[in-house]
Amino acid sequence: MGMGQAMGKGKPHWTMDEWGEFLHLPDYNEDFNREMKDMVPDTERRWDKRERAWWISDAWLDEVDSLLRRYYDEYVMVRSW
Repeated sequence: MGMGQAMGKGKPHWTMDEWGEFLHLPDYNEDFNREMKDMVPDTERRWDKRERAWWISDAWLDEVDSLLRRYYDEYVMVRSW
């Protein structure tokens, strides 16, 4: 599946807990993950097995949101905090 098409069911979304902000993706997207890893330094992101989501530093949220809009047509940034 190429850029601009959502993979799997659901939409990317953000959650927050005491550790920070987590990006949940509907499915594994190798292209998105590669580009996100190239953009966000490894000190500013990590895969969280417990959450099954990416923890992203606050400093990179806008850039990751822009990337999400490129890969997921239906993505709308919604944060409840």
